[in-house]
Amino acid sequence: MNWFQDARYAVRTLSKAPGFTLVAILTLALGIGANIAVFSLVDEIWLRPRPVPHPEQIVRIFTSDPQAEGVIAQGYNSYPDYEDIARRAQSFSAVSMMDRRGAMLTTGDESVLLHVAIVSPNFFDMMQETPAVGRNFTQAEATTPGARVVLLSYPFWVQQFNADRSLPGHTIRLDKQDVLVAGVLPRGFRSAGPGEVPQVWMPETTWKALTKDFFRDIRGRRAYDIFARLKPGVTLKQANAEVAAIGGALAKEFPATNAHRDMTAVSESEVRAGETTGIMKALLAISCLVLLIACANVASLLLARAEYRRHEVATRVALGASRGQLFRQMIVETVVLGVAASGVALLVGVNLVSALPALIPHPLTTAVDTHMDARVFLFALLAAFVSMLFFGVVPAWQAVR
Repeated sequence: MNWFQDARYAVRTLSKAPGFTLVAILTLALGIGANIAVFSLVDEIWLRPRPVPHPEQIVRIFTSDPQAEGVIAQGYNSYPDYEDIARRAQSFSAVSMMDRRGAMLTTGDESVLLHVAIVSPNFFDMMQETPAVGRNFTQAEATTPGARVVLLSYPFWVQQFNADRSLPGHTIRLDKQDVLVAGVLPRGFRSAGPGEVPQVWMPETTWKALTKDFFRDIRGRRAYDIFARLKPGVTLKQANAEVAAIGGALAKEFPATNAHRDMTAVSESEVRAGETTGIMKALLAISCLVLLIACANVASLLLARAEYRRHEVATRVALGASRGQLFRQMIVETVVLGVAASGVALLVGVNLVSALPALIPHPLTTAVDTHMDARVFLFALLAAFVSMLFFGVVPAWQAVR
């Protein structure tokens, strides 16, 4: 009952100072809302694990690339090297390939350059991924010369085709040719790198039908990503040792193209984290600084207000209020202020999160699929709680003193 009475009194007190209350709520809401938006971006690109079964089993295989200025440890692979790894390695249940290209989408009189991923026939089976809408391309479609079939990424499907669920089974125009849309990949599915979500995925046969350009037989052309799934019970260390041995054997068999090139297997999560750690940490640090500044501003307002309320506090002490009761009252006012600010912050955060993809320059627009979910909502609650601690406790204690 005492807490309820304190809450009623806090609402009544804050309503008598609308200017102070509005400024404090908006200051906190903007700080918390900005943090919600930044966290949704960082979570989408950096923190969230690949949404496939047993993502810890997914590894990337790299071939080092000696350069004049030094060795690039995580270089691309050639297609013949991919075939040799797939044939010789025993540590993996499946090995697959991905290449990146571009294709023109034609809709009416408009043409748009798309980011295309070309994958081996077993890529999605290796990922154990099922389309959210429609179906995967079949083994026959992925291996029959002349077949034209594609899958679309979820954000591209939403932005370009308004999430039309009837699209699978119909054709779109790529490079002035009709290709069949088999399905749409699940939301959150991404490819090789953080922030990299190709709009269109297709098997090698479709790419050859469109352009007849793939360089399968050139061992010296290194442009391909190799993904693999560890067999149950096989450790990354064991797989890495086997891949290194295969790389050493290929260096002896093909010295003209593979000499002084080492092969390594790296967990997919480590690769993703390593590519974006600096940028993501900087974004988080900046957003936390913004929230800290907002909390400091509100704390300053509360300290000034405590000075203004000195007579009120002295009167309540004279009437018998204890220091604990006064401190509780001040904390309750802080909580009421924080709850109101959190509600506004959620509205600000939701709008910022939905607007983020449009604020990111092309061609990364469809690579970012930020949205409010349970993880972002929990972060919002945590940010609100921490904010209340930062801006509320010290002013309350100072007011009581």
